[in-house]
Amino acid sequence: MEFLDELRAAVSSYPTESVILSIVDAMDPVEFKTGELFQFYVRLTNNGELSMKNASVRIQGSAFADVAKWELPLTFGANVSSPGQDVPAHDPRKFGPFLAHAKSETQTLVETLFKATVGTWDASFEDLLKHHSASSAVPAAVYRAKVAPY
Repeated sequence: MEFLDELRAAVSSYPTESVILSIVDAMDPVEFKTGELFQFYVRLTNNGELSMKNASVRIQGSAFADVAKWELPLTFGANVSSPGQDVPAHDPRKFGPFLAHAKSETQTLVETLFKATVGTWDASFEDLLKHHSASSAVPAAVYRAKVAPY
C-alpha cells in the first residue's frame, strides 16, 4: 500500500509541482475604468509526466472584478470554469477567452482583479507508458550451439 499512497500523493500534488498557469493575450492598459470589460486567456503548461485529461481552469474574480466565459449570454459572477480539454505531458494549452468586468475602484495602485487555478482533471499515464517504453538489451535470450564444418 505504500506505493499506492505515494502515487496518490504525487497525483494530488501534480498541479502544484508540474503545472504553470499564466494569463495571456490580456489587454494591458495603464488602468481600467469601472464598468469596463476586458478579455484574456489562460495558458496551462503541463511540465510533468502525466497527461491531464479533460482539464479545466477556474477563474476567480475579486471585490474589484467579476468574470465570465466569453459566450452568449454573458453571465458575470465571482467565479467561472472553462470547458475541459486534454493537456498532454510536456505541452501547453490555451483556455478561454474569458471576460472580466471592472466593478469597483481599487484602494491601492494595483490589486488582484482575478486569479486562475487548475480546475478538475483526470490523471493519465498515457505519455509515461507510451513514450518512455524503449527497446532494451537486457534481458536477452541467447541460442547457443556448435557449428561443424560441412
